[in-house]
Amino acid sequence: MKKLMILVPTLMFAVGFAGMAVAGSVDSPGSPSGGSGMYSLAQIYDYLNSGIVPPSPDLFQEPGAAPGSTMKTTKQIFDEIKAKHDQCLATVADVNSGVTFFCTQPGSWGVQTGTLVVPPTATASPTPAPTITPTMTGGEWVLVPGNTNTGDPNYAYQVHSDFYVMKYEAKQVSSKAYSQAADTPWLISISSAAAACTAIGAHLCTVKEAQTINRNLEQVASNWYGGIVGTNGMYRGNCGLADSFGYNKGNVDYGTGRDTKARLTLSNTQEIWDWSGNVGEWIWGDATDGTIDTTGGIAWDTGGWYEWNTTSPSLSEERSVLGPSTNSYTSTQGMGQYYGGLSTNTFRRGGRWMDEVATGCFGLELDTSPASTNGGVRCCR
Repeated sequence: MKKLMILVPTLMFAVGFAGMAVAGSVDSPGSPSGGSGMYSLAQIYDYLNSGIVPPSPDLFQEPGAAPGSTMKTTKQIFDEIKAKHDQCLATVADVNSGVTFFCTQPGSWGVQTGTLVVPPTATASPTPAPTITPTMTGGEWVLVPGNTNTGDPNYAYQVHSDFYVMKYEAKQVSSKAYSQAADTPWLISISSAAAACTAIGAHLCTVKEAQTINRNLEQVASNWYGGIVGTNGMYRGNCGLADSFGYNKGNVDYGTGRDTKARLTLSNTQEIWDWSGNVGEWIWGDATDGTIDTTGGIAWDTGGWYEWNTTSPSLSEERSVLGPSTNSYTSTQGMGQYYGGLSTNTFRRGGRWMDEVATGCFGLELDTSPASTNGGVRCCR
């Protein structure tokens, strides 16, 4: 009797529950809609890992077979994606203002907007090419920027206003100094060179003008092998050595279609040829007949060939007047070398076609007497 009493309520509850379960329709409200399918783990992985966007999923379909390999486990997907996210270190301070990006840094996860403000880069106005006037006789000239940096410790040994220099070593044309590519350079004495420049309304380049040109060329990347100032070395042109910095013509060079190592470029893009090698060029000193004396207020050391960084004798004073800007620059960097001389001698700079490592922008010989006729002419104005 007790069993029957228990069974009856149980049946009543079951019937009532069944009635509630079937109160509504058990049919699908409609056919599967477009795009209701699911992306595979492989597609999700490819999108997160390499940005491959999967096609829109088709209609939902009942699987026709047992699931196959998913290629990647969820642990593999997480570990590989996290490893990439950990390499992304950008924050809003690193991204340009207004640019939206996805940040993966803790505490800033999600879409962010950059706040970095980059000031505009100052653009230097190009220096116009020099205008050759009808009264500017003597062939081709280039404009040299004067050194206006008053903070330069060697400022006193350079020219502060722009001036012109012959583009090529002077040639003798109709008994006058003429700057052109053709013809052999004119080799005469320093006093005759000075007179030749005066005859065309110019003057033989001075020590200060030469150093202004030297230091300007030294700071132009294209004048260095490899295109980086201070790396490798400067081009020294026709020097008797066929290497990265120079070439060996076997004699004095001239003409067109030449080795470009003979060409150097000023900071205003003007080009000057054979400044570093070919023939040693006279430059005018302060004393009578352009002799050395105490040009620059220093006593020039005597003796044979020295590197510009030698300490015995010390060339620190001489380097300020006609040497490279950095103590570490020597003939290894294509600078040329120093040869000392007496106060009665003259300045001959650049180096000759057979001087090899002694040749360069800062090559300097002080052992030549004013009577010598083996110096080249380069006029300034």
